[in-house]
Amino acid sequence: MNAANTYLHNLSRVTKLESSKNTDQDVFFFCDGCDFYFREDNLIQIQGLGDKFDKKAKDLIRVIEIVNPLQIKYKKTNILTPLIYAESLSFVPWHLNTQGILFVKATLDILQWIKNENQKNIYGKHPFDQLWLPFCKNIEKVYAGDVLCIFNRRVAGWDGSHERPVIELLGVGGHVPTVWDKKRACFRELTIKENFQKEFREELGNDIQQQNIIVFGGYQNDLTHELVVLCGIEVRGEELMSMQKYAYQNIDDNTAGIYLGTFQETIEYYRKNPEPFAGGSKAAPYNFPNRVELMEKLLNTINEI
Repeated sequence: MNAANTYLHNLSRVTKLESSKNTDQDVFFFCDGCDFYFREDNLIQIQGLGDKFDKKAKDLIRVIEIVNPLQIKYKKTNILTPLIYAESLSFVPWHLNTQGILFVKATLDILQWIKNENQKNIYGKHPFDQLWLPFCKNIEKVYAGDVLCIFNRRVAGWDGSHERPVIELLGVGGHVPTVWDKKRACFRELTIKENFQKEFREELGNDIQQQNIIVFGGYQNDLTHELVVLCGIEVRGEELMSMQKYAYQNIDDNTAGIYLGTFQETIEYYRKNPEPFAGGSKAAPYNFPNRVELMEKLLNTINEI
């Protein structure tokens, strides 16, 4: 058993969140009669919860208490738990998530590439399944220097399928994991920017520098019980085509390609008709486009790019 496993197995196990208040030390929130294994890749495997859960390996997370979502103020608790176990519960413990919006400043080469790819109709599963989103202004009216947004073409998970891809407003994102620090022999949470870098690398195949990540603010998602930190990154023009090639061939993940469009028009359309988007009408009231203060901060930043 590796050091991380030994550490976790030596923690006091609690089956109720309120039991964590009996100690200042870290506790492990998990069910009785089940076991787990923390892997070298920082994912945790559950044993005994049932085939639906035992087959998967996901992050270890720390439960948090939200103070001010817009300003990303929160308190870390002493509760560690496997994400897959947390998501199996009727009340998911509150935790941290990062979501990223990707931008690219249009150039003549980018605009010509978009026009060429759009004419090929490389997707075409339904009217909204186009590289250049059809509810945005005509691509002929987009000019060099305009700021475009890059969205995921989601084909699995969160209502997406290969038969009916959906538009995921976010280019990249994921839960903030608790990882094993071998040098310090302890667990620690990735920072917001570290997690954004990790997700960007895994989903889009590129590396980004922390100084290029813009943190807009946060919001509280009452559906998923997350404090969601919204970030942004400006992608260099030369990276865009390689991103599409990587994402389109990334058949092992939930995405198969990207979409492009103007951000404000896409957000306005989403507010009126969320059905073509990931999560659909069910998730719309909880999603960031309906967070007025956060959208004001975001749009002001985009306009200054």
